[in-house]
Amino acid sequence: MVCGPRAHAEALQDGGSDLRLKAGDVVNLDATSVIANGSGPSGSHSDITHPAVADAVWQAIICGSQIRS
Repeated sequence: MVCGPRAHAEALQDGGSDLRLKAGDVVNLDATSVIANGSGPSGSHSDITHPAVADAVWQAIICGSQIRS
């Protein structure tokens, strides 16, 4: 029997990662290997246009839609 959410860490990989987010999970997503380029006041915080980031966002959307179904 599972009680409450399961928390775990995942590393986002450039070039593809196999994120399989599940409803009820809490994921600490480490994206430092992908979101790493940039300068100025925002640094790499604006470096989010990567396929791996888009995949993570879509996985979260899909996971969220499963909760409401």
